[in-house]
Amino acid sequence: MLRPPAPLPSALSLYQSNGYRGKQSAANGVQHTARHAAGPERSQSVCKRNQCEKEEHSAGNEYGARLMQQHPTKFGLMGGIPMPDLEGSLKEVAYAYDTLKVDAVAIYTNDNKGRWPGDPYFEPLWQELNWRNAIVYMHPLAPTCCGSLQYGPSASMLEYDFDVTRGVASIVVNGVMFRYPNIRFITVHSGGTVPMLAGRMNDRLPPGAQDYLPNGLYAELRKWYYDIAHASFPWPMAAMRAFMPESQILFGTDYSPEPIESTVNELPGLSLPKEFEQMMLRGNAERLFPKFKV
Repeated sequence: MLRPPAPLPSALSLYQSNGYRGKQSAANGVQHTARHAAGPERSQSVCKRNQCEKEEHSAGNEYGARLMQQHPTKFGLMGGIPMPDLEGSLKEVAYAYDTLKVDAVAIYTNDNKGRWPGDPYFEPLWQELNWRNAIVYMHPLAPTCCGSLQYGPSASMLEYDFDVTRGVASIVVNGVMFRYPNIRFITVHSGGTVPMLAGRMNDRLPPGAQDYLPNGLYAELRKWYYDIAHASFPWPMAAMRAFMPESQILFGTDYSPEPIESTVNELPGLSLPKEFEQMMLRGNAERLFPKFKV
């Protein structure tokens, strides 16, 4: 397996994990990490009911909080919230911020019930998160319509990144960012297919969406932050860098479902400008999470 010629210079990574793997992070130069609570496969295959969702997210959040306490200079926490259960989500947000002292919250691109984040059902959740000036990290979950399509590819091969785009578009065209400007949004995989489809999205805006886009669709899409988890290949990186400001690109790995090497092994071959590389690896994330600034 190819590896970078040297560890990443003091990277600040976004990742998901069901366990602490300090040696692997250190071997790849990851100095600080912001962890989110649950993996998509477990939430879809196990958590079919609201009670199960609440238990899964609560357990993940408590584990993450303990990890922060044990390693306060290494870890932050993005608290998971059980989106299908609106009341439970609001309670978990309050507990995560007020008791666990999370740095952000983590949601999925859909709620496994046929709703995407821009659905009016979630309006009270956005109101609460806007009041808290929240950072919201959105990870894909294959929706119920498309998670088990019998055409060959698995959901993780294609559908996750398609649903990143659905989630982003749902939030933007339904006016969530317009109504709740205090929320900052992060998503993954170099934006899924957003950079490639942005032009077509702009030409196919649904009726009324223009009311929420005072500076146009591109301006709203460029307010997001995209991490490069398992999408540091030359092609998605080229598309993302052509569309997104360099200030909005973050380092992430999808670890532990995906090895860290899947992301970092691609970086040396990109020949990125050093100034941008440092922004991506640390500087941009430090603006979002200043407690990690070194």
